[in-house]
Amino acid sequence: CKKYVQCKDGETVGELECSGETIFNQSAKYCDWSSSTSCAATTCPKRMPISSPTASIIVTGPGIPAGGIESPSTETSGYCPYPCPKDYTGFKTRPGTQCKEYILCENGNLVDELECSGSTTFDQNSQFCESSSSTYCVPTTCPEREPISSPVEAIAVTDPSIPVGGTELSSTGSIHDCPWNYSGLQAKPNCKTYVQCENGEVIGEFACNKDTFFIEESRQCETTIFGEEWSCPQAPTTSPSPNSTQAPTFKSWFPPRPTRTPRPTIPKPTPMPSSTYQYFRSYLEEREDMIKSVVFQSNGSPSTAYTFPDFMSSLDIVVSQLPADKAFFVGEGASGRLPKLSGMEYGLVNIAAFLSNAMEEGIRIDSCDEWNTDSMFDGLREKFPLSNACGQYGRQYEDEECPEMEPFQCPATTMEITAVDGNTEKNAPPFTCRARIVDDGREIFPGYYDSVDYAVIQSAYANTLGRTDIEGCCWWGRGALLTRGRCAIGKLDKYLGQGAVERGIYVYPDINFCTNPEVICTHEKTNELRWVLGMLEWSDRVESYADLNTGWNYIDELKKFV
Repeated sequence: CKKYVQCKDGETVGELECSGETIFNQSAKYCDWSSSTSCAATTCPKRMPISSPTASIIVTGPGIPAGGIESPSTETSGYCPYPCPKDYTGFKTRPGTQCKEYILCENGNLVDELECSGSTTFDQNSQFCESSSSTYCVPTTCPEREPISSPVEAIAVTDPSIPVGGTELSSTGSIHDCPWNYSGLQAKPNCKTYVQCENGEVIGEFACNKDTFFIEESRQCETTIFGEEWSCPQAPTTSPSPNSTQAPTFKSWFPPRPTRTPRPTIPKPTPMPSSTYQYFRSYLEEREDMIKSVVFQSNGSPSTAYTFPDFMSSLDIVVSQLPADKAFFVGEGASGRLPKLSGMEYGLVNIAAFLSNAMEEGIRIDSCDEWNTDSMFDGLREKFPLSNACGQYGRQYEDEECPEMEPFQCPATTMEITAVDGNTEKNAPPFTCRARIVDDGREIFPGYYDSVDYAVIQSAYANTLGRTDIEGCCWWGRGALLTRGRCAIGKLDKYLGQGAVERGIYVYPDINFCTNPEVICTHEKTNELRWVLGMLEWSDRVESYADLNTGWNYIDELKKFV
């Protein structure tokens, strides 16, 4: 499942490979994490031998029946050479697929082909895959588009040395003969053969007569242009045969052939919310005032760092945009306790457990950043080591890496970052991380904060872990659960940041969370990010928790509790 092929009308038009640790997910039709899918063994399909490539032209010549070979009709085979309406940009149901498949068009050109998962079908109005029970499939017909002109002279094969009907395409062969998104006829380097392209893919390969060559400007097989000798770009010099005149000298007057650029990553459309999640969301929205008055409170006042609208928009992201095994659990796919009760009950208890933890972490202190609280007493003086940025209460955040099967932790690098929020109850300054500073051979230590003198004392004062420096200590807690460590931040980047672009996920494509984790608290979307980070940690660490020795796991125990 590391490699997969792109097929069009039963023909292989491309062979691709998943990057990194991903494998091809046959159901989702894209490269996914191995933890999210399993590799289903496939066998070679039983097919009749292919005699010639499918093309929207008629081929004539020796051995070809009168009338030639035509491409199958749309009515009999479902074949639609140009599924995108002229100049159309956007998603559209693919003709003849009963709304199970849809396409992405750009200016009338086909950019990508996609398929709805499970029992969902594509809804043209909402532009989402929805439950087939909640939408009505409106069949679409193949748009009427002008066919690509193809002169008979250019396809009549009379030279016995040239295969009739052109050469068959291989799975890794000539797809790069066509420029990106180009539809039309394109010469091959020797100008004796040419290809027919459709949206940048080869659908037919043909040859000119013995003494003619394919001219790109006229799109025909000719001998001369305006009575003069013509040239073929990048054509090799040929030696004359003993019984012929000197072959023409080739001059490179054609413009260079377009360079085919790699297919860009196309953002996956956001799936339409399931009925379970729609009910779940409505249930919370109807109780917004109650939730705000009870949950979103900090020291008896409404929280300013954590609000209900940001909470709801973040929930949309972690339910729909994360891999299946990381999506926040709202009861999807679970049956209720009693008949006619949905699994939404389990989801509501799960979100209540999450919010109760958030109330004890970020919401209580109304802060995006972790505070310096792991203090030590020297007589009556309470001291807060600034090296607590490296870790508090026995934790060393920099050393917390991901499991071997998910090696997504951020690299351990030296950065200079200062937190936005500090301990407002004790007036301790915000956490800071930086490289070691040595002046005249003497190291300048960050020191500690003295809560009696309200001052920072620079000295070699160690925290409970023995650290006196703050180099590499940029992984303090952030967000609703004050999520800490290189692993958690690395997963945020891999699933929703720049690292997720390779999967077609464009939630935060401009953010590299590993190069600046404090962007969680400073970005224009910080009010959303601080919720997203906490929800991801909850789904990754809590919802997936299982004790292999006892068989205890969170989801089963949650259902028992409900």
